[in-house]
Amino acid sequence: MTKAIVLARAVSTGGILADGSVAAAEVTGLATVATSGSYADLSNKPSIPQIGSDVQAYDADLSAIAALSGTSGLLKKTAANTWQLDTTSYATLDGSGKVPSAQLPSYVDDVLEYANQASLPATGESGKIYITLNNNKVYRWSGSAYVEIVATPGSSDSVTEGSTNLYYTDSRVLTKINATSIDALSDVDTTTSAPTNGQGLIWNNTSSKWVPGNVAANLTGSTTRTLTTITATSNQTLFTASGGYTVGYVDVYQNGIKLVGGGDDFTATNGTSITLTQGASTGDVVEIVAYQLATVVSTAGAKASGGILVNRTTIDENYTFPSGHNGFSIGPVVINSGVTVNLASNQRWVVI
Repeated sequence: MTKAIVLARAVSTGGILADGSVAAAEVTGLATVATSGSYADLSNKPSIPQIGSDVQAYDADLSAIAALSGTSGLLKKTAANTWQLDTTSYATLDGSGKVPSAQLPSYVDDVLEYANQASLPATGESGKIYITLNNNKVYRWSGSAYVEIVATPGSSDSVTEGSTNLYYTDSRVLTKINATSIDALSDVDTTTSAPTNGQGLIWNNTSSKWVPGNVAANLTGSTTRTLTTITATSNQTLFTASGGYTVGYVDVYQNGIKLVGGGDDFTATNGTSITLTQGASTGDVVEIVAYQLATVVSTAGAKASGGILVNRTTIDENYTFPSGHNGFSIGPVVINSGVTVNLASNQRWVVI
C-alpha cells in the first residue's frame, strides 16, 4: 500500500500529495496485505471444506445404506467407519408392524395356545399358562408334567351333571335296589342252591357266603336284651356288662352316642367286659346293651322235632356258647378240622 485517503484528519505539512491522498509514511499500524489478489497469499486464513470430496464421501454413505435395504434393525456406524444394521440389540417389527412374540420378555407372553394336548411342548416353562383349543382345557408345567388347572365351582349346585357320574337321588337308589338281585352281592350265593319259600339267608363258613337256609330250624329260644348303665370315673376304660354278653352281640353308648366296636371306640372280646379305646371323663354315662339268645344252634347243631331231640354227627361251623348256657349232644360227634367250639371256663358241653 502506497497511498491512503484520510478524511477529517490533520496531517503534517508536506504529507498530502497532489491528488489529496496521504503519503504512506504518514500512516502507521496497518498490516501488509496481499497485493496479488490470490487467496493463497493470505495469512491466518480459515479452513474452508472441500465440497467435492465431502460430497463424494456422502455419496459413499448413501450407497452403503442402500445396500442394507430389505433388512430391519438399528442403523449405526462401526468402529471401522462402515454402516451396518444392528438386529440383535433392538426389537424388530413383523409385516403387521408388531414386535414378534419371540422377541418379547417371558412375562409378556404368559398364556400360550396349542391345538391339543399332544401339540404342547415336550418340556414346558414354569409360570406360563397353556390352553388346548380343542377342549379349552388349561394346564401349567409342574417341572415334570402338564397339570390341568380345574376351576373350583364353589358349590356342587353349580356343577352340571354329566352322563356317566350321576348325582345321588333317593329315587335312583330305590330303582337300582329294586332292579338288582341280592345274588349280585359278592358275599351272597343264591345260585348254587336256589332259595325256597320261607327260607332266609344263613352264613356258611365253608363258602364264606350267605346262602339260603331254614332260619327258624336253626334258631330256638328267645332273644334277651340286657342293659348295664355305669357312671364313669376319671379316665375309666374298663366296664363290666351285667350278666355278660355274646361276642359280636353287644352295643355300647357313651352319653347317648353309639360307639364303634372292633377297637375303633371300644373292644368287646371276652364276653364279660368292654374296654374303651379312650378313657371316659368323670360323670360320663356308659351304657352296655347285650343281646343273648336263650339257645343258639347253627346248622351243625341240634333241633327238636316231634318230641325227639336230634343233632348232627359232624360240626362244620365255629360255635360259641352264649354266656350262662350249657349244652349237650348225642355222640359220636366229629369236629371238622379248623372248626372250633368255644366255651367259657364255667360252662359245660356234654356229649353222651
